[in-house]
Amino acid sequence: MRKARRASKDARKSYSGTIHPAFTLYAREQGTNERGNYSPVGRVWPPEMASEVPLNAFADVYNVTQDRFAVVVTPPPSLLRYEQLHITLWSSLLEELPRATGSTAGLGSCMVWRIG
Repeated sequence: MRKARRASKDARKSYSGTIHPAFTLYAREQGTNERGNYSPVGRVWPPEMASEVPLNAFADVYNVTQDRFAVVVTPPPSLLRYEQLHITLWSSLLEELPRATGSTAGLGSCMVWRIG
């Protein structure tokens, strides 16, 4: 049995309408759903995918490798209205394990830093 690696997900390599991007935005003030999970309010995509995905947030800087990332994004006003905006980084396990959960596939989560 092959052990799955918890590497950063690369949205550019495996996009489909049902697969999460590497970075998902959540607004804590929206509360949780019936399963106790926060519902996403937006997603961050590499700029070159602008023609492939619905409008969310496209990064100004999007450098993602298996074990490092540097991402800078200017969210649209619809996302900036949330005071408790958090972002989660997903791993490649989303593709490797069809029933991967947040605790299995999530690499980490933190509050979005606001500059300026």
